[in-house]
Amino acid sequence: LSIVVLRSPSTDPTSADWRADLLLEQYKRINKYINVEYINPIEKPSAKSKYQMTQVGEIVFTYGQGKQVRVYRKDLTTQSKVTSDPLFIGEEKFTQSIYTLLDSESFVIYFTVGHGERQLQDRGGEGLSYVKTYLENENYKVKDLNIILENIPTDASLIVIAAPIENFSDFEIEKLNNYVKTGGKLLVLYDSFLDRSRFNSNLGIFLSDWGFKTKNDYIIDTASSVVIPVNIVPQYTSHPITQTLKEGNVFACLVVARSILSGENIYNGSFENIITTTPQGYSKEEATFDLSRARFNPRTDISGPVPLAISGTYEIEGRKDPARIVVFGDATFILNAYINPEQGQSVDIAFAGNKDLFMNTVAYLLEARQKITIRPKEASIKNLTLTTTQTNFIRYIAQIGLPCLFGILGILIWFFRRR
Repeated sequence: LSIVVLRSPSTDPTSADWRADLLLEQYKRINKYINVEYINPIEKPSAKSKYQMTQVGEIVFTYGQGKQVRVYRKDLTTQSKVTSDPLFIGEEKFTQSIYTLLDSESFVIYFTVGHGERQLQDRGGEGLSYVKTYLENENYKVKDLNIILENIPTDASLIVIAAPIENFSDFEIEKLNNYVKTGGKLLVLYDSFLDRSRFNSNLGIFLSDWGFKTKNDYIIDTASSVVIPVNIVPQYTSHPITQTLKEGNVFACLVVARSILSGENIYNGSFENIITTTPQGYSKEEATFDLSRARFNPRTDISGPVPLAISGTYEIEGRKDPARIVVFGDATFILNAYINPEQGQSVDIAFAGNKDLFMNTVAYLLEARQKITIRPKEASIKNLTLTTTQTNFIRYIAQIGLPCLFGILGILIWFFRRR
């Protein structure tokens, strides 16, 4: 991989160029197959035509026989929504460039529309415009898909159904069935009925055939929650999607989730839990406005740990790669207000892990294992949000534990001095 920087090395520590130089130096140090070269086009005018330069400061990534991607100086920064200061996003741009050069195939991700789903074009707190940007930054192509009006395209690498509130027609369900049966990949994200709507029955029957069971319930977990007991900080399993997040202690937060269970299916699928509640968590069917008084009902509720997201894998005869379906019991965690800490500053539960949890799920479904990682985070103002258990622990230590400790020490000192 050849990286040519069309300027001299920067000597200004406050500039984006200087930070880009540091980053490129790290790349070169870590991988001996990465070559970084600086060419000043003023000193070497021939570089302008050789690299087809349009702006001073361009960074040209070249791989193989002339395959190139360019990063411009203006692409290295964006404006912080918190402080209005420029934020350096060079690592994200460089990573996108390398993915573009190295990816042997182009993945196309379709988001269904026509059933009240969350919208990719919506830039408000309830939209998915950040998700679209994140996917495109990792070289995925992102498009809308109206299954009523068109067949599922042959280039569909993944179909995402994000929080539908209207039923899918039998005609659409048949198309989805045929897609998965031929080795397709499907990601379904449900909102809780407390948040938007009742369970989509037609889609529920479809998922039941593939081994997923859902209920019109919501999750309460006082041992691992923030703000209120239905804002769940999930427990990671050892699934490939969550392994790096678990090792890096990067936490996500599901805003109002429902349970997702696995069971018998007609396609011989194998299932793995991705995230769960703690053993103290449980699912509840009875809606209540006083969550502090909610109690587990063994007749209708599911005791913890309750699965909140499950992956299903299906071997398809005649195909090398298996079909895969992942179902989440929450869609709100990928909305703009909750997936981006800056956008969600007024909400206080925009966890850094929300983005990684979603992006790792996409990478897992597409078998793009190199993209299952913890992504670079921007320096910004963030609030520290503690779970109820953590808050109580700190309170007991500060209000009871420390005073008692110093009291005991004082008594011991007094006693030994008297002796």
